[in-house]
Amino acid sequence: MKQISFRENMIDLIRKNLKTVTVRPMKPQPVFGSGTLPECPYKVGDVLAVREDQDIQLLVTGITAAWLHEIKARHMGREGLCPCLDASCECKDGDRGDLNCGRCQLLGALVRRFFSLWFAIYENTEYKAENRPAVWVIEFKKLTGKDQ
Repeated sequence: MKQISFRENMIDLIRKNLKTVTVRPMKPQPVFGSGTLPECPYKVGDVLAVREDQDIQLLVTGITAAWLHEIKARHMGREGLCPCLDASCECKDGDRGDLNCGRCQLLGALVRRFFSLWFAIYENTEYKAENRPAVWVIEFKKLTGKDQ
């Protein structure tokens, strides 16, 4: 089984089903305009073990190639960073992170949270935001005991 790593605070969000997307830089970075992308290390249908907690398994449900600055707000929200995850949130579970749900009007805060996290992880690397890296947007669902 393939493995994937997360920071501890992200693992907590996965446990609570609040994080269902991860954004990872493409390695190697494609040449802009070449039309050629590197192979994603994961495929739809893969079951991934979380390296830091082997009890958590994730089913990859979608993979999208994007430039970092073109990621959709709904994906940012499903990174577990949606401001509507605060206690005052009126979003239904199925709408969490979906800024089109009509209840979440906090797009600016979401974008700031997303890029703050990106800077914390990749600031001193070739994938820093200023370089506008190409990324994989990996959607997943946490498998429960009956699904594993």
